[in-house]
Amino acid sequence: MTATKDITQKDKQGSEPTFVSALHSVPTVHCESTDTLRLIDLWRQTMQEQVAGRQLAADSLATYERGLRRWVDYLRTIARTDAPTPGTVQAFTAALSLRAPATVATYLHAVRSLYRFAESRDVMPDITRSIRAPRQDRDQALPALSPDQVRSLLDHVVHDGTNHRPDQARLA
Repeated sequence: MTATKDITQKDKQGSEPTFVSALHSVPTVHCESTDTLRLIDLWRQTMQEQVAGRQLAADSLATYERGLRRWVDYLRTIARTDAPTPGTVQAFTAALSLRAPATVATYLHAVRSLYRFAESRDVMPDITRSIRAPRQDRDQALPALSPDQVRSLLDHVVHDGTNHRPDQARLA
């Protein structure tokens, strides 16, 4: 099976052309224009080569594809365009505002990857260049053990051979 079906032909029922992924990661999408889907297909081929060459982890590719699935869905259902602009990308990040900032940043990173790729191939300018990821609050305290939990943990640590309790043993 090839990575894409001929997207210039209508299917047997005469409906709009569909994009079919060999990886089945980006769902079948019906669009009036297929520029974004063709770009994703070219991007995916390059990413798959990087995975094969061990320049990119397969998990990273899967994460990017999840983000691009959200992007394609947004373009199709909410923005109703296949000619996104920086404003479209900004609206996409705003539409994801109910999600955790890290999740929004991950999806935005996938979209940035796509349009950086497009610019590197002289297909189109990088429309994500001016878009910033949401601020992640890093001032919160990290989870830590309480003093009682530390004592309990030390009581379960293997003795170091001196027959001392672990909290009395010298640390090497």
